[in-house]
Amino acid sequence: GETFGLPDSTFQSIKSQLQISPIINKININEVTEDELKTHPYISWNQAKLIISYRNMHGRFESVNELLKIGALKKEWLEKIQIYLKI
Repeated sequence: GETFGLPDSTFQSIKSQLQISPIINKININEVTEDELKTHPYISWNQAKLIISYRNMHGRFESVNELLKIGALKKEWLEKIQIYLKI
């Protein structure tokens, strides 16, 4: 339902034909590059830049929740995206 450019009316009309995939390719935030990170639909280029800059300055992340140490990243955003991230 969060597909860019897809009206909700279209989503509602095809919703019964869609299947949810339980497979999620998680991103290792200690290994990913800025270019790879910013391709995720929920991560902007600015957020990717902040995450990689923080990692370069402070070292590897010990947990995904450490992303909240980056002041510009909000708890609500992390709650939405944490399923796609790993250490």
